[in-house]
Amino acid sequence: RGVVTKYATTIGTVKAGSNAVRENLITDNASGVVISGAASQEIELNRIGVNAAGDVLGQLGAGVSISNSSGNSIIGNTIAGHADTGILVDEFGGDAIGNLIRFNSIEHNTGLGIDLAPEPRGVTPNDPGDADVGANNLQNFPVLTSATQEGTGTRIVGTVNSTPNTALTIDFYSNAACDPSGFGEGATPIGSAIGIVTDEQGNAGFSQLVGVAPLAPTTQVTATAVNVQTSDTSEFSACVEVEQAINVYTVDSSADGTPDGCEPGACTKSG
Repeated sequence: RGVVTKYATTIGTVKAGSNAVRENLITDNASGVVISGAASQEIELNRIGVNAAGDVLGQLGAGVSISNSSGNSIIGNTIAGHADTGILVDEFGGDAIGNLIRFNSIEHNTGLGIDLAPEPRGVTPNDPGDADVGANNLQNFPVLTSATQEGTGTRIVGTVNSTPNTALTIDFYSNAACDPSGFGEGATPIGSAIGIVTDEQGNAGFSQLVGVAPLAPTTQVTATAVNVQTSDTSEFSACVEVEQAINVYTVDSSADGTPDGCEPGACTKSG
């Protein structure tokens, strides 16, 4: 087993009464980081399941397992190559809520990238109004409808349904391939949509331009939803494939404002 934080046992660097596991190389173990019964642990900037060169070595269990534990932060880690899930959040007879999961690189895991684990394990379907309870309050994941090259970036469009009048942040990730489940994982963080607030029916839409260069066509984009107030983070959304920008040409050879056929020297590019 890699690193275990249990019932406030001191592992790593103690910070403000909490354990901080930061900037470690954790691999070739039965599992990566296990948080059991403790609270407010900080798991940040670790490489879990990979070596110093970034090669995937893998481990038998989950990369990060949160069991009967709340208020933890899992931020900026590389989590790859596990025979189980990338990050597992499980009540295990207690509470496991308010666990913040952001900006990690999660890929090449056999199970889901993030699994909020009621039984059976696997993708937890969204429910209308997000009224169900469980690990991370079973926060609903976003539904992506398109990802399209636009100018110097990629525009991602989608919707999210959660509790009414709730502030959310949507985090986006790119992947070379979609997980076999069709949901996740999240290999590379590529940006966020902030200030998303659901209406009285719990619905909100978003259209966010991300990146400093367009993602390549066939890149798979996924997303998570983070409840701003509680820090509950969802599982990964279903994938959507990046589409190439379509250039639209209009022609007005007589400059009278009416498009006509395309003649040499008369094409004007727009879009």
